[in-house]
Amino acid sequence: MIWLYLINHIVEAAALYYYTFCLYPHIRRKRREFLALFASYTVLFSIFIAFENYSLNILCNIVIIAFLLKYITPAGVLDSIKHSLLTILAVIISELFFDIPTVLFHIDTSFPYPSFGILILGSITIRGIQIVIMLLLVRFQRKHSSPDGDYANIFPVAILSLCTLSLAGLENLGFMSALTASQIPWVYAILLSVLFIGLSSLLTYLRYEKEHRDKVQLQSHIQRTADEKNYNHMIIQLDNDQKILIHDIRNHLQTIQNLLDKKEYSTAGQHLTEILDSPAVSGGVSVTNNHSLNLILARYKTLCAEQDIQLSTDIKGVDIRFLTSGDVTSLFCNLLDNAMEASVSCSKKEIHLRIASREPSEAIQIILVNSCETEPAKSPNGTYLSGKADAKRHGFGLQSIRRVIEKYHGDFQSYYDEESREFHTIILIYPEVTR
Repeated sequence: MIWLYLINHIVEAAALYYYTFCLYPHIRRKRREFLALFASYTVLFSIFIAFENYSLNILCNIVIIAFLLKYITPAGVLDSIKHSLLTILAVIISELFFDIPTVLFHIDTSFPYPSFGILILGSITIRGIQIVIMLLLVRFQRKHSSPDGDYANIFPVAILSLCTLSLAGLENLGFMSALTASQIPWVYAILLSVLFIGLSSLLTYLRYEKEHRDKVQLQSHIQRTADEKNYNHMIIQLDNDQKILIHDIRNHLQTIQNLLDKKEYSTAGQHLTEILDSPAVSGGVSVTNNHSLNLILARYKTLCAEQDIQLSTDIKGVDIRFLTSGDVTSLFCNLLDNAMEASVSCSKKEIHLRIASREPSEAIQIILVNSCETEPAKSPNGTYLSGKADAKRHGFGLQSIRRVIEKYHGDFQSYYDEESREFHTIILIYPEVTR
C-alpha cells in the first residue's frame, strides 16, 4: 500500500501549493519552489513510513509545512504556522468525515476497510473533502484578510493549535484500544468540550476582528479622502507654479537681455544664477513611469526646498505602473510627510528615497532614509509611535501606509540608526501580476 500513501502525499502537496498560490505571491523561482515542495513532502513521507506514529506525523507536518510556507511566500512566521495548522485541520477533518463509524464506535482494528476497493474509494473521498475545505478556506481568507501584521495571528494560532490537538485526539483514539469502554465517553466529552471552547473563542475573535477591521477601513477611507484632496490641490498648485514660472522666465530673460545690452555682465550673471538656484528650476526629480508619483515627488521637492531639506531620489527604471493613483498618494505622501516632520528640526536635513526592483522575487523595494535627532518612542508591540501633537491623525496615516502594503502582499520594517541619527523605513511590495 506504500504507493497509495505516496499518491496521497502527492495530492496533499499539490493542494498545499494551490492553497498558498491563491493567497500569496510566491517569492521564489518555480524551480526552487518545486524543489522545496518535493524535499518537504519526501521528508514527511519518510517519517510516515519509518515511524508509523500518528502524533509524530501531525507534529512534523505542522513544523515542516510552516517552514515551507515561510520559504516560498512572504508570509510571516505566525502567519505560516497558522496556514500550516489550517491545512493539517483540513486533512484531519476530511479523515474524520470518512472514519465516523470507527471514531464514534471505537472499532478496534488496524485496517478498518473491508476491501481494497473501499480503501481506494476512501482515499478519493478524503482527498476530495480536503480540497473542498481548503477552497472554502481560501475564499474565506480572501474576504477577511487582516491588515494588522503578523502579530495579529497570535490568538488564532493558539486556538487552532487547541482545535488541532482535540481533533487529532478524537481521530487517534478512534483507532486505539488504550481505553476501556467506560473511559471512552469521558475522554471524548473532554476533547469535544475543548474543541467547542476553542471554536467558540475563534468565532468570537473573528467577530471582534471584523468590527475592528471595519473601523480601521473607515479611518483609512477618511485618511485617503484627505490625501486625495491634498493630491488634487497639489496638481492645481503645480499647474499654477508652471504658469507663473513661464511668465516669470519671459520677464527674467528680458531683464537679462537689457543688462547684457548695457554690458552689465556681472549683474546679468548674478541674476541668471538666482534663477538657476530657485526651487522652481532646480527642483527636478528622477522620472518614473508612474505619473502620479512624478507629480508627488515634484511637489515634495519644492516643499523640502522651502524648508531647507535636501530631498534626493534614486529610482532605477522600476516599473511601478501597477500602483494606482490613490495607493501612490496614500503611501508616498504619508511617508514623505513623516520624513519631513522628523527632518525639519535636525541640523542635517536630509531625506533620501530609493526605489528598486529585487530579483528574483520581482518585489519592489522602497527605502526611505531621513534625518532624525532622537529615536521615536515605541509601543509595547515594538512599533514606533507618532511624535506629532495630533497623534491620532498620524496613526491614521500609518494605517493608510499599512493598508497599501497589505493590498500588495508586502512587508514593512523600520529602525533607527543611533550613530548616523537617521530613521530607516524599508517596504517590500509585490506587483499584482505575480499573484
